[in-house]
Amino acid sequence: GGGRRMRARAPYMEWAKSRPRPDVDLAGSNLLACTLDDLPGARDAVDIAGESPNGYPPLVDAIAGHVGVDPSRVSIGIGCSGANFLALAALIDSGDEVLIEWPGYDPLVAAARMLGAQVRFFERRFEEKWAVDPDRIAAALTPRTKCIVLSSPHNPSGVLASPAAMERLADLAQRKGFAVLVDEVYLDTVAGPVLPTAARFSSACIATNSLTKSYGLTALRCGWSVASPETAEAIRRA
Repeated sequence: GGGRRMRARAPYMEWAKSRPRPDVDLAGSNLLACTLDDLPGARDAVDIAGESPNGYPPLVDAIAGHVGVDPSRVSIGIGCSGANFLALAALIDSGDEVLIEWPGYDPLVAAARMLGAQVRFFERRFEEKWAVDPDRIAAALTPRTKCIVLSSPHNPSGVLASPAAMERLADLAQRKGFAVLVDEVYLDTVAGPVLPTAARFSSACIATNSLTKSYGLTALRCGWSVASPETAEAIRRA
């Protein structure tokens, strides 16, 4: 019945949530959790009676400052997976085609399928060091392709999409009229200078992130997307 179909959409998440908990967990995918006492000023940072018309304004402003964009480009989601779902809901209709990287993160596929999309895949290959190949993506496009979905750093390999590949993909998206959704939930774990979000390559690009993986603040379920002001408004309406 419907319950079996729902469970089948994201088998990885079913396993991750129901597996036995070991004393030493090597399968975790986020930093160790911290407490509110570990975060100076955290207990006084949120006005629990404050208004949140399109996301809690101080939070939206803080994310915009961190990413380096205007707050009008930021939308809030329930974790990165929630942000991905809302972004896809704003970008696609039932029956549209979504092209997703493989190997990839199970909930990205599940979200597209739950929204009624026809999902197809493009390969990221071990022998190519898991690089994003814009030519392979271009060859996989059809007239019904509305969105390309990938992660950077790549889940599961951890490889960053190169700026050159992202520039070519952004240019292709602008010319062909599709969107590029980039899950950046591990981006802030990358050592060195702060890396630009993929949303800065083109108005066709949308980037998602959260406080879950890079900061260990899993229970907050605090995620966001960064897009053009027009796409951000569509995401908020979704």
